[in-house]
Amino acid sequence: VKVFNPPSDAGPSRLPASQPEDPKPTPSELKQAFASHIEQRNGPDAPLMTSAMREREAIKNGTQKKERVETRIRIRFSDRTMLEGTFSSTDKITVVYRFLREHLATQYKAKPFTLYQTPPKRDFPEQTKDPKMQGKTLKELGLVPQASLNIRWEDVSMNSNSFPAPLEPSLKGKAENLPAPKSFEESSGSKSSGKSDGDKKIFPKWLKGLSKK
Repeated sequence: VKVFNPPSDAGPSRLPASQPEDPKPTPSELKQAFASHIEQRNGPDAPLMTSAMREREAIKNGTQKKERVETRIRIRFSDRTMLEGTFSSTDKITVVYRFLREHLATQYKAKPFTLYQTPPKRDFPEQTKDPKMQGKTLKELGLVPQASLNIRWEDVSMNSNSFPAPLEPSLKGKAENLPAPKSFEESSGSKSSGKSDGDKKIFPKWLKGLSKK
């Protein structure tokens, strides 16, 4: 179990939200979501393949894809504090709900809430009759190998970004800071500078002389 402090680029608002709104993701959270999306392209959203096609693909690549048995899920509160846990890919979403309740402060354990993902917005209710979600494992729900979930409370006041994450005090005391992601300008700048040097064309002296005539 890990707890992360709110990202430094996402300060709390002075005014509480009048109604529940989806928090806008920070640059670091967008980077994580993009990485998770790329990983999931090999999951339920991947093109359908027969067993024979998969076997040929494995032979072509020279490697056999390993079955992922664990998934890391981060639950983000309205103040952007995050609770992280590791689950089995065969667990149901109810296990994630139970995990979260176990780490809430006593006075909030009975408070009803819904876990959801955005973007795009997708609810993961604890109990549902939807055949597309009922009884599905975390892997079948596309929450493998990692995922970030938000929490929406029925008590509207708890959805304000000024409402502190209602975690156990002892757990909040162990909160860590998220590692700062490498800036896009840094990475792209270093690549472009290296490329520009390599792109310079060297002309022989005799050709330069002709161009002046």
